[in-house]
Amino acid sequence: MQKKTDHNITEQQGIPCPIERIGGIWRFERNAGTAPPARSTPGHLMHFIQSGQVKLNVGNRHYTADPGSIIYYYESEIVKSHFITDTLFYSVAFLSHQFAPLPLDNRLLTANKITIQLVEQLYTAYQSVENPHNSWRCFELLLKLVDEIQCLPQLTTKKEQKKAVIWHKIEAWLKQANIHRPTLEEICDKFNLSRSTVIRACRTATGTTPMRHLQQIRMNEAKALLTFSGLNVSTTATYLNYPRIHEFSREFSKYFGYPPTAMTQH
Repeated sequence: MQKKTDHNITEQQGIPCPIERIGGIWRFERNAGTAPPARSTPGHLMHFIQSGQVKLNVGNRHYTADPGSIIYYYESEIVKSHFITDTLFYSVAFLSHQFAPLPLDNRLLTANKITIQLVEQLYTAYQSVENPHNSWRCFELLLKLVDEIQCLPQLTTKKEQKKAVIWHKIEAWLKQANIHRPTLEEICDKFNLSRSTVIRACRTATGTTPMRHLQQIRMNEAKALLTFSGLNVSTTATYLNYPRIHEFSREFSKYFGYPPTAMTQH
């Protein structure tokens, strides 16, 4: 007798798309000797170096990227770069909660023939993304690319990767719950983890402590809100869970070197 298959779980829960949104696929040229300030886009961002050489500093980690290198960034990280030679590279930005961010020690990878071909095909398809077929094609190629990257040789140990995953789960919960100023104790209680475990996980994933990393995210979001949303300083402070506007202004001024009111003056 043929065994009946229970489809209830699949029908009720479904299979979510691993990639929620493609932010863009671009190709850039940078001249030798330039060192433009930059910040990663929200979500995941990958650069694929086609030619040239660039030195990078991400999370106080130093990298040298050559032709064939893949450079990975996550969630609005500050990037310091210096282009040693004229450099040509592709850039791919996307949102995906299922793709675990790469640990800081795993940010520089070496592309293989398959990843190189996929990036070139992805860029070509994106140039005519208004065509519905190419839109679907972009997601198809990006899914293959992400899968291929996850199969590349890993530089960090499985133990270190597990530490990083712990922090990324914490950060995902904070964003989903719209919690901007948690205490370390609140995080520990929520995930039933010790202070030392949370601190080690954050250092592995971001290169810094939990409170310093969350402050960086908070301040960058504050700057973006004041610049693009039209919110005033008081409303921004309230949104970011500051009980007093003076407390927000003091932290903003100390972090950036100028008061938040400077962002609203034109």
